[in-house]
Parts: sequence; structure tokens; C-alpha cells
Amino acid sequence: MARCQPLPADQRADCVDRMQGRGTTSGSVEEGGIYREKVTREIGVPPGTTPSNQTAPAPLSAEPLPARPPAY
Repeated sequence: MARCQPLPADQRADCVDRMQGRGTTSGSVEEGGIYREKVTREIGVPPGTTPSNQTAPAPLSAEPLPARPPAY
């Protein structure tokens, strides 16, 4: 548990969970180490979609931009 203390708060909570046995554990001291893993799934917007509260960007136009007058 002491190794979890220097971590930022958001990472510390997951570290403590792993040390308390939540998640999966594999390996042993004899094998060179104990591997602890906790998987947290977050629900988000699937790649390639736009959230419903935002508008999609305008499509790019194939027409050239109008010429600008020279700056003096």
C-alpha cells in the first residue's frame, strides 16, 4: 500500500484497489514478480461519431478561396 501513496489521487484509488485484491493477479515472487491488473471501462463516444450536443464540422470545399487584395 505504501507504493500507492506518491501517486496522484486518480491513480492512487486504482492502485489501492489492486493491492486489496480487486482485479486479477498473476505471477509469483519466485517467477520474478506479481502482476496485478484492474480493468476499468469507461462509456464514451465511439470513434468516428459526433456527440449529440455538438455539431459536426463543415465539410471541406473543393472550390478555391477568393483572392485577397495585397496588404501594404
